[in-house]
Amino acid sequence: MNQRMFSLIKEKNFCRKFFAVSLILSVTVQSFGQTDPKTQAVQRLQDLAANYRKADHLSFKVTYRYSSELRPASFLDSLTGSFKLNGNSFWYGIDNAEFLGNDSINIAVFNQDKVIYVNGKSIVNQSANPLAMIDSVLLNNQYNSASITSVAGVDDLVINFQTGFQFKKVEYFIDSKSGLIKRMIGIIKSQEMYDPAVQPLFDKNQAYGILDISFTNYQTASFTDQALSPGKYFVKMNGNYQGLGAYSSYQILIGSSKP
Repeated sequence: MNQRMFSLIKEKNFCRKFFAVSLILSVTVQSFGQTDPKTQAVQRLQDLAANYRKADHLSFKVTYRYSSELRPASFLDSLTGSFKLNGNSFWYGIDNAEFLGNDSINIAVFNQDKVIYVNGKSIVNQSANPLAMIDSVLLNNQYNSASITSVAGVDDLVINFQTGFQFKKVEYFIDSKSGLIKRMIGIIKSQEMYDPAVQPLFDKNQAYGILDISFTNYQTASFTDQALSPGKYFVKMNGNYQGLGAYSSYQILIGSSKP
């Protein structure tokens, strides 16, 4: 990875920021007995991921809030963002940055620095997609129990992880009718909390913090394919990338995994 881009990402903590979220929101197939509640939970998450993949040009808003496990009602920091998804293509904007990706390319746009980072499919940018398909949360079978209950049109899916894992618990509140997430709460090791503004607020002896994500304003058929096209940022001519429009003055950096 270009050293300049590495420094930018490290400085802004985007890798760490969204990796924690993507791990929470991702699922992987495991094999259990048909009546095992963990099997039911995994299947429910697979269905959930499929609902996002098959939705027609789905957009929504998210709000991330952070608190300590000891004082869950006292939020230490928050972020807001917006997402656009269609099949395997995505775009989202959070904290003055934009991310766009599909099966062959991943793009990170840092507007404040006027830098565009272009890469092929990579761990950095795929992990940044909080609705990444079938990922690694459950890959190593690090969870010890799961449950699903339904109250007033909302399915409450809870997954508890083994002691020592980076997550203690993840809870999804899923709209029973739409099959989409309304809210997600993850109890995460404090050291995984990415934001520089948050880290000093946690007691070093406190093992876990809480990431609370709200999903709102779901809409379908709410944008065109252009919103998910790399062509909104640049054009490639004779092997060189040139920014377009508002991005014409941006520096474009190419990652080690070329698209």
